[in-house]
Amino acid sequence: MSLHPQKLAEIPPDTMRVAQSAFPKGNIYLKMRDKLGVFYSDKDFTSLFSQKGQPAFAPWRLALITIMQYVEGLTDRQAADAVRGRLDWKYALSLELIDSGFDFSLLSEFRTRLIEAGLEQHLFEQMLSILWKKGLLKSPQKQRTDSTHILAAIRFLGRLENIGETLRSALNSIAAVAPNWLRKIVPDDQWYSRYGQRFQESRFPTSKKERSELAVLMGIDGNYLLDAIWLDSELEWLRQLESVEILRQVWIQQFYIDNGLIKLREPSWKPRFNRYQQAVIHVAFQKSDCQSCPTVSNCTKAKGGFRTLTLRPQQFHETLEKARVRQTTPKFKKQYAKRAGVEGTISQGTRAFGLRHCRYRGFPKTRLQHIVTACALNLVRIWEWWTDAYTFGTTPSRFAALAP
Repeated sequence: MSLHPQKLAEIPPDTMRVAQSAFPKGNIYLKMRDKLGVFYSDKDFTSLFSQKGQPAFAPWRLALITIMQYVEGLTDRQAADAVRGRLDWKYALSLELIDSGFDFSLLSEFRTRLIEAGLEQHLFEQMLSILWKKGLLKSPQKQRTDSTHILAAIRFLGRLENIGETLRSALNSIAAVAPNWLRKIVPDDQWYSRYGQRFQESRFPTSKKERSELAVLMGIDGNYLLDAIWLDSELEWLRQLESVEILRQVWIQQFYIDNGLIKLREPSWKPRFNRYQQAVIHVAFQKSDCQSCPTVSNCTKAKGGFRTLTLRPQQFHETLEKARVRQTTPKFKKQYAKRAGVEGTISQGTRAFGLRHCRYRGFPKTRLQHIVTACALNLVRIWEWWTDAYTFGTTPSRFAALAP
């Protein structure tokens, strides 16, 4: 097959008009084409084809289709069908509405040509170059692959996530069985933005004070929901929902009411000496807190019925604190950044892109799969950053769907 590089085709007017009408809020491929272009050109792949023979299907399109099929986890046949039948794909590829596409076997042939010419890495490097030129990357060199804050306060974040996800789960369960009632009692639209998406670190405030305030705010919201359920005698059936009962138990464990105010439960700390005369810190939870907890037997077997903890001696604690301080320095962050990025990327690649499943046979094609997966990861993460979304291709939760 021969290749005579052509100038990048403009999006046909009919395709542009119909696609923009069908997607008035845009989607990942329309936004990609409008903001980033197509990443590749025919000239990037001249070494893959001869100067004589039957004209080849535009290789820049095949490269982009390869990435798009990885974004959605499509087979070659499904990707070829998407080119024929989907408006957003035709928009990204500058194809006419009546374009009949190509035979799916061209994708396999294109991958083989890439591997034989050693151009697999070019797909990734060219994408990074475009992203850098558009100001989406700090440097065209090595890039972190996620924005995970490794040095977060894991214990308190775990508590925040537990509180938020417990309330969100209850709201989604109620939205499935009593949507009209729930819509009426939601006090303001901020609930939909606060509990409409999964709680994760990137959504939490950065300061300790703001995180504590968020925890108390969620405690107030959860208490409001529980009151609304328990004060209505006709909603006894709603109290039987597993997620509502879990919400009630978690709120007993995490919060208490003091003079009409919702507060987080916190243990008391006292310096003492152990039997070896070493300085320790004794932590005692309030007896009233523990005795009202339905799971106290799973937490402690103490006769008094409340839990106590003994922490490490001061010198060990200070050593640990010094290590934690060192972890906040730019030098440590730079050292740890590569590992953090690798772990985050492997996790997302495995869960969302089937990274552990080889699509093809042989190491060369497996390497190509990893490179194209990296390109697809970049594209999805840019879309999430553009739209302030946290997942791609998922439907909103039942509670979020109730938002006006």
